[in-house]
Amino acid sequence: MRFSSAHRVGGPMADEGLFGFAIVFDSYTIITPFPKEGSILSCNFIWKTSFGDWEVISSFFIVLGSENDNNMSQSLDVFGKFIIENMFDEGRERYERLLQQSIRSEGAQGLQHRLAKLSEEHQLLTGEIVEDVLTTALHAFLFALQEENDLDQRIDLRVNGENIADVSDGLQGEIFLEDGWIQRFSRYKK
Repeated sequence: MRFSSAHRVGGPMADEGLFGFAIVFDSYTIITPFPKEGSILSCNFIWKTSFGDWEVISSFFIVLGSENDNNMSQSLDVFGKFIIENMFDEGRERYERLLQQSIRSEGAQGLQHRLAKLSEEHQLLTGEIVEDVLTTALHAFLFALQEENDLDQRIDLRVNGENIADVSDGLQGEIFLEDGWIQRFSRYKK
């Protein structure tokens, strides 16, 4: 038997989250299933020499990744962009419009009038408070979504068919850090 090719396979195993290699020797195919993505597999390709001995012809490690990893992170980013633009930025924009006295509703008139009486220092302080409240509320909301998905399984949050709570290590953490959702998607970056 001669080694002919090796390639990654999917099929029914992929539906179960399993992937494998098809190793082809002449007309024989051996399919070796692998555990779920993120696993590390040590592989040795061996060859029977003309003297009848087995010889390792190649050794390597494989870190398995899902073929959908990129799509999953894209789905996570789609949700992140949506939540930042429609929750966080909307809240910040509302505050900015109150400061500029550009909202015409009766309810906003009183707030705008009182904000206008504050010193610049106090207006900056209220802006910081608004940002802190929005960030805390967003963090709590995302944490609750993650907990509902992980523990109670009453909420299954899907974007592009992917459960984004399963993709993330913690939705609430996605908003922070220098490459978090706020920094990447907000009009009001810190």
